[in-house]
Amino acid sequence: MWRRGGGAMPLHVPKEGRYIFSSPDENGLVQVKTELERLSSLGSMWASSALGWLCICKGRDGTRDPHRAIKFCRDPAAKGDPYASYVLAWALVLANQSTEAVDMMKRAALAGFLPAKLDLVTFVWNGRDPTNRNRRVAYDLLKHAERHKAALVWRCRLNRSGQFGWIRRLLGYLLTPIAFMRYAAAFWKNPFSCRVLVFQPWMTRPPVFDSLTGRN
Repeated sequence: MWRRGGGAMPLHVPKEGRYIFSSPDENGLVQVKTELERLSSLGSMWASSALGWLCICKGRDGTRDPHRAIKFCRDPAAKGDPYASYVLAWALVLANQSTEAVDMMKRAALAGFLPAKLDLVTFVWNGRDPTNRNRRVAYDLLKHAERHKAALVWRCRLNRSGQFGWIRRLLGYLLTPIAFMRYAAAFWKNPFSCRVLVFQPWMTRPPVFDSLTGRN
């Protein structure tokens, strides 16, 4: 996993690239980024995507760099890489380019990238038109992301909204602790898997989603 400020965050790296984590100390993390940059310069799409991911996540100073992430991911996404399309979607949201962001998230989801399937639910639920119809669509879309380890957390959050009846709302509250424990166990077991990759935790509405709704 990638550590910043004493915390831990998921970082998707395919199996063939996990050799970059051979040195676990702080200097080793610097070497990881150096190796990612080297691989990216050689045309590795997953390395470019991973660098883009690190750019959109908060650094030690609390800032993000979505424009640098866009530079890393634009070409791989254009070549059809779903990991790059997913990272690019979030970078575009952070850069207030919401229309293209939605298109990129859809593209990554259609390509089968699990985190994108999950966050397409986030986009639909929190997006431009939060009507009952779209919330039903979001609920149905979640069925396609069930293999993601955070999917149960998302489902509990949807159920707890009260939009789908009191029984589901009650189940949402009852199952939430189990959902969090399930995700935490999966994360600690394999923090490099795409099945635990989550950008906006627990489907909460980030301030940047105001750009999706047109609100100031």
